[in-house]
Amino acid sequence: MVGIEIDRHLVQRLREEIPATPRFHLIEAEALRFPYQEVQGPYKVVANLPYYIATPLLFRLLEERDHIPLMVLMLQKEVANRMAASVGDEGYGALSVIVQFYADVRKAFPVLRACFRPRPKIDSCVVTITPLPAARTPVLNEPYFLKVVKGAFAYRRKRLANALFHAGFPLLEIETAMREIGLVPTRRGETLSLGEFASLANVLFLQGTKNGLT
Repeated sequence: MVGIEIDRHLVQRLREEIPATPRFHLIEAEALRFPYQEVQGPYKVVANLPYYIATPLLFRLLEERDHIPLMVLMLQKEVANRMAASVGDEGYGALSVIVQFYADVRKAFPVLRACFRPRPKIDSCVVTITPLPAARTPVLNEPYFLKVVKGAFAYRRKRLANALFHAGFPLLEIETAMREIGLVPTRRGETLSLGEFASLANVLFLQGTKNGLT
């Protein structure tokens, strides 16, 4: 077992309470910057993610998904709901699409705020994340797909075309791509399924490649 902890007080307490053993290695480091590729895999991740860096840390772990068959994570309840949300759910957004693009997500059980000391102001939830052997839907260029998804949700009150335009995509190409895959002009990003995002990103990528913009 490899433990990663940045809080010096917790590090000291862990070293006092856990007997020295070659089966456990405690590292005092920042989890977001830790070089996970140096850990011999495959390995499972079990963690209570710091709420203020939960999303970027989750994305960092997903970058190492080829070496991680399972993650069991405790997160802020709102973040867990967003991760598992489907089209039409209140929390559906970029986090939902991106995590489900790479993995299966399941909410395991809630953890009430009363379980913590000191007691936080929010409830938590434990989720299991099982990375897929390949992306759920094929795309021509993953970074471009992620850019499209993030752009679509950056301006939630705008129509999809306007949101992507404000995110830096050419309006004519957006409108052409939407027509090509059968998306009506009034659609908003939160109404698109993962498959529709993949189709849109693929067409936009091909158009951009043809016009020398990607």
